[in-house]
Amino acid sequence: MRTSSNETTKGSAPGSSVRRLVIAGFAAAAAMSVGAVTATAQQMLCGEHEDIVQALKLNWQEDRTAIGLSSTGAVMEVYSSAEGTWTLLMTTPEGSTCLISAGEYFETIKVAEVGEGV
Repeated sequence: MRTSSNETTKGSAPGSSVRRLVIAGFAAAAAMSVGAVTATAQQMLCGEHEDIVQALKLNWQEDRTAIGLSSTGAVMEVYSSAEGTWTLLMTTPEGSTCLISAGEYFETIKVAEVGEGV
């Protein structure tokens, strides 16, 4: 069922279509500003780390909630908001930052300590 831009389909969060449109627009702008990139990177939303982080904060009130280092040396970051939106970023050792995925209904869970019942 198709809905207007002011409606949401059952089970979708308010603003999810707007989020997709803004991400698509940001992807187009970032792709134009990146210059020469690999074929894989051309298919992803990539840009300057600071610019992407500022956009996540401004548009979705997302802050970094997790960070890790992959076996290839890429820095993986999760940004999330109190409203439940989330974004996964990857920054390569060469410095290119790309949006890997984004979604809704983010939830932080408590990790059980050794010897603690679950």
